[in-house]
Amino acid sequence: MDVLRIPEKTWFIQFERSRGWGCATQDGPLWFTERGNFIPLLPLLEQPWPEAAALVLSASRAKQVEAEFPFEQIIQVALAWPTEGWPGLALTWFTQGFPVSVAARQKLVGLANNKAMSQRLRHQALALSKAGGASEA
Repeated sequence: MDVLRIPEKTWFIQFERSRGWGCATQDGPLWFTERGNFIPLLPLLEQPWPEAAALVLSASRAKQVEAEFPFEQIIQVALAWPTEGWPGLALTWFTQGFPVSVAARQKLVGLANNKAMSQRLRHQALALSKAGGASEA
């Protein structure tokens, strides 16, 4: 079932109890956990973290979906992206309150050491990797 449409995009995020979260594509549905492909969710990072969380929570409640949304997987994909756009947006989510998991902390250290990224981005990643305690996600 269609649960929500990512703002300014044409595809819908879907949920099916037996398959979990997915999205409608030209080739049919893509189920994220079956393919390990969370790339279609990256545009959620273009929304501020509080707004993205509220959008997903509101849509999930309206459709009575109780499954956890794969926000952490979105962050993991973004932090591993080879250009600065998605990692930069992921860092913004952390500054807006998204919890830094142990896995994200490891990706942040990798990002901080990636000389292909700008010094500004690497320094921000390093600072976030050292800030506070990591969640257990």
